[in-house]
Amino acid sequence: MNYFLGLGINDYPGSSNDLNGCIKDIEKVSFKLKSMNILSTINTLFNDGVTKHNVESYIRSIYEEHKNNYKIKNKENYLILYYSGHGTQIIGKEKDGYSEAFYWYDGPYADYELRKLFTECPEGLKIIFFMDSCFSGGMFGIKSFFNKLFGIKRIKFLEYETIPEEMLKKTSVIKNRLNNVLVFSGCRENEYSYENNEGGIFTNAVIKSLNLTKSNKEICNNINNVIDKSSYPQNPELFSDNEEFKFKLFLENNEIENPIENEETEEISDSESNFNWWILLYLFPIIGILFYLIFR
Repeated sequence: MNYFLGLGINDYPGSSNDLNGCIKDIEKVSFKLKSMNILSTINTLFNDGVTKHNVESYIRSIYEEHKNNYKIKNKENYLILYYSGHGTQIIGKEKDGYSEAFYWYDGPYADYELRKLFTECPEGLKIIFFMDSCFSGGMFGIKSFFNKLFGIKRIKFLEYETIPEEMLKKTSVIKNRLNNVLVFSGCRENEYSYENNEGGIFTNAVIKSLNLTKSNKEICNNINNVIDKSSYPQNPELFSDNEEFKFKLFLENNEIENPIENEETEEISDSESNFNWWILLYLFPIIGILFYLIFR
């Protein structure tokens, strides 16, 4: 079984902090993965649903469900975790004196908290984590600003605490190696992750790049190639304590049973939906002329 948990927050306290496309990001990614027939379960949390309690509860429930299935079938499964929303930085536990964090609806959730949760991941379950948020290459970083040049570019960073200038960014000591976790970051540690009217720039590139015949590294390269760097200067990166994980095929060695399938729907553009009306507009005068000629 493969699991998907999507976390998207548009609505933050104070309208100036709101984002526009995060929920749309999660909906589009889940639709894409469903179309690939690789998911057994899909869970999404939006806005006030994205709290520390809810996220941890959902992830732990997936752990338990996997353990029960693994006892019976002894088959490797994947959890695809996708976050789209603000990031922040807090006074924390790392070597440099602070920690990078996600900004859940109920406040910051430090990277070391999530890493601790990942250490509980049971045997046979691998986690692929996509982060569409600022500074995610280093799990966030420097002071924020909002680019309002055209009113459509926005960055996914929300300041929580003012970090003293003397706390310079250093390499942090990483404990508890997570060989079963792979992370796609939306940008480098000193970059912003942008969104426009179509949603997250990183997320849209992910949707275009996911491919079961490509390695995780190739997918990351494709994501970078899709992004227009002249308009959106962000460079997604790939991380794992297990270097081999980067070069494995996306969801390698995994055969999904009873996948969730998309209903076959046909997308109709505005021009197509109006096509029949134009035909009728042209036909009515012609029919009228014919009636006049026949019955005059």
